[in-house]
Order: sequence, then structure tokens, then C-alpha cells
Amino acid sequence: MGTQRLAEAIDMVLADPTINSKVLFIDCKLELMYKEQPFSGAIKNWANRGQRMIIAPAGNGNQSLKGPDDKSVLTVGAVNLDDTKASYSNYGSQVDLWAPGHSYVTTTTGTGYAVTDSTSVAAAHVVGIVGLILAIRPNLTGVQLRDILIDSADATDVGPRVNAERALQVALTL
Repeated sequence: MGTQRLAEAIDMVLADPTINSKVLFIDCKLELMYKEQPFSGAIKNWANRGQRMIIAPAGNGNQSLKGPDDKSVLTVGAVNLDDTKASYSNYGSQVDLWAPGHSYVTTTTGTGYAVTDSTSVAAAHVVGIVGLILAIRPNLTGVQLRDILIDSADATDVGPRVNAERALQVALTL
């Protein structure tokens, strides 16, 4: 799907008053969100409507991310089982949070399974944790969700690694 069509799809979601999502998980290259005008405009419109949160994988190029430090986008990098940066994960000051993304079993086309490594897996973990938080505190804003995730994270050499249990404990105190 081209960026223009994706932007149109996001705009259609925005126009639907019955959709009240707080989180948008975008599984694409971060550069698209900043370089492709129709796409970046649609994302900004969505994020600004109701203080929502965009979660995006950092990417699998093992390179330093460059671009604006956008607080409406929570960028997630991947760590290995020992909390070190996964060899493929992009890194840098734009990566806000780290999550497991290494050696996960997933389904394949048909009835098969495969082991995968990616920042998309890491970001999906964060989306799941946000879903759990919103199940107990549905009125939290994107800013509050971001603060909970980062403030409750475990400190590692690579940066804050998401901690689901602590994030839920923090949410319960609000």
C-alpha cells in the first residue's frame, strides 16, 4: 500500500466518530512518517486528536535513527534475552523504549511456524501492554500511557526496557 493510500485510510478512521482508539500501531519505516507528506500529515492529525499515542518499531537496519524527536511517537527497539541491543535493531536517541524482539516463534502461511527477530515483534509487545493498561484505566491519555511505560521500565545499558508488571502496577495506582 502506498503512503497516499495509507494516509487516506488513516483519514477515514479519523472521520469515523465510532472509533475511539487511543493507540495506533504503525508497522513501517519511521522515515515514512517524517518524509512522506500525506502520511506524516495524517499521523499528526490522528495523534493530535484526543492526545493519542503512536507506537512504531525502530526498524531492523542496525543504524542510528535521525530525525525529529517526536513525543507523539513511541519508538520501540529490540533487545535480546539478556537485555542487550539486538544486532539488527536500529538505535539512537529516537528510540524511546526497548522490548524483547529476538527469537520469537510465529505462524507462517499455511500451518507452519518460524522463528523471527524484529523490532515489529518488540513494538507489538508494547502495544499488548498498552492494551492491558487501557483495560483497567481506559481514560488515560497518550501522554500518560507514554509516561507509565517509560517510568516503569527496567534500566538497561541500551535504555529503558518495558516492564509489563510494573506498568500495570503503576496504572492501578492512578
